[in-house]
Amino acid sequence: MTTVLMITCASAHFVDENWKLQKWVLHSRALELKAELSPSEFLHDDDTWGVFRWLEDFGIEKKISTLSMVNDDVGYDQFVGCVKNHIQEKKGIQLNDQLFRVCCFEEMIAEMVQGAFHKINDIRNKLSWLCGFASITPVWNVTNYRLKEALKLWSAGEYSSADPDYVPTPEEWKKVEGVLVMGMLKAIDRYWDKMFLLLAISAALDPRFKMKYVEFACSKVNGADGSSQAAAVLGAIEKLFDEYALRLSEKVNCTSESPASVSDSEGASPRHVNHTFSVLQDFEKFTQLKGYLEEPVLPWSTDFDALAWWSTAGTKYPILCKIARDFLAIPVMIATSHQAFFTGPRPVDQNMVHLKPSSLHAFSCSRGWSPRQ
Repeated sequence: MTTVLMITCASAHFVDENWKLQKWVLHSRALELKAELSPSEFLHDDDTWGVFRWLEDFGIEKKISTLSMVNDDVGYDQFVGCVKNHIQEKKGIQLNDQLFRVCCFEEMIAEMVQGAFHKINDIRNKLSWLCGFASITPVWNVTNYRLKEALKLWSAGEYSSADPDYVPTPEEWKKVEGVLVMGMLKAIDRYWDKMFLLLAISAALDPRFKMKYVEFACSKVNGADGSSQAAAVLGAIEKLFDEYALRLSEKVNCTSESPASVSDSEGASPRHVNHTFSVLQDFEKFTQLKGYLEEPVLPWSTDFDALAWWSTAGTKYPILCKIARDFLAIPVMIATSHQAFFTGPRPVDQNMVHLKPSSLHAFSCSRGWSPRQ
């Protein structure tokens, strides 16, 4: 029986009423995950710590639009499927599930590095003796730095007098130089295929880029086929606009409907009402979406704050503003800058694991919710 010791932590990423990006830890728990335990059993394991229970407790079952998480060998794809199916029972999922699963950028980098290091494993063993460093380290940036330093020393003739049995051949040195580059390109291609639509929509919602940047990027990556790919992005944005417009109209109707307005509309047929709404929706799409995309892009600036810009654009683009508020909060990385360099699961803190569930949960939430100076 295989058991994996792990700590799970779920966080909500959102833009608050002041247009500030927030991250709140909602749930943390130590688990001994047995190989035969299915994701659905984990989700419903008990009333206190089941994932669906705390989604319900926080009242966010109908507010989840995407799920960002890393991949490994404990059935996370099935986990995502269980959460997605549960959410679909509560609300619709945008663009027919094309955006729900967010692949993390640091995972792509880790897979790329692991694949590259595996191809030069024998060479790394030689270099560990030659240069005096460990061939296997838990963080790939350290190994990468030492490989680069070894290449510089070899180019300068530093190892010419060393034992030939422990010095890589010229062909092996070239392999070290090329393996990272080729591995990176392949990994980026895979990531691009999985995440293109989400990244493209988010770029279009940045007033420095809009669709002009998306069209340019598509043409560079796909050449003549780039125009059709950019058109697919615009079509997805238009569908999102329709979804948000419908949601907003339903909310307004629920809060503002009065007996007088009901009596005034009693004579109107459902077909007439639907046609009227469709015309108004098309007009809103024309004025808001077309107006936003046709306005000149803003000058490039590293200090630009897209959230601050959208916070003042709500009166002009009310529906687009709501889309931007949701999409610009989606994290494409869930690791800290240091954690992103790990090539595998990090060791579990034994002190944390042996805390009572309520203590671990309270500690994680208080640390995540406390104001950062």
